[in-house]
Amino acid sequence: MPSSPIDVLVRHREQVALSSPPDELPQLPALAELLDELPDPRTRRGRRHRLGPLLVACLLAVLAGATSPVGIVR
Repeated sequence: MPSSPIDVLVRHREQVALSSPPDELPQLPALAELLDELPDPRTRRGRRHRLGPLLVACLLAVLAGATSPVGIVR
C-alpha cells in the first residue's frame, strides 16, 4: 500500500460527490484574504509588513517542508 498522501486524496476524491457543479459553488474568499483580516498582535513600532502576507509565506514554507522557525526563515 503506498504511503503517499496524494494517492489517499485521489482515492478519497473519487468517492466524494459534489452537491452542485463547481461553477455553481459560492464565491469563497481566498486564504490570503482571510489571513489578512486577522488582528495583528504586534506593536506598531518595528512593523514593516502586514501580518496576512507573512502568515501566507510561513504557510507556504511549512507546506514546502519547513519544520522549524529557522526552516521557515530560510
